[in-house]
Amino acid sequence: MAFLLLAVDDLMVGSRVQATARHLGFETRYARTRDEFRLAVADRPALVLLGTQHTRLPWEELLRELRATPGAPPVLAFGPHMDAATRQRAREAGATRWVANSRLAADLPGLIQALTSTPAT
Repeated sequence: MAFLLLAVDDLMVGSRVQATARHLGFETRYARTRDEFRLAVADRPALVLLGTQHTRLPWEELLRELRATPGAPPVLAFGPHMDAATRQRAREAGATRWVANSRLAADLPGLIQALTSTPAT
């Protein structure tokens, strides 16, 4: 079954994404460390959801590394709408799309469906 990789440290966001992913037919995996992230990416997730406020992952480094990987999955990065600097850093590091936390909450199913190329089964 296709899976979504969650690189988030906000439990509320993570549980919301997990429930939505399940409803859409995806499994989810969490990456809380650099090694967990790299191992999960090697298993080819359909989509990476990356919280730019993640305090334990070097998300910019991992995002750049991911973008340099052939066949890398799309990355939906998200964070506070007022943090323009972080939004710009995420885009420069290679995020496929960046949305504000409020947009993520309002349109999570649509965002997942729009960015996944692997149909949920």
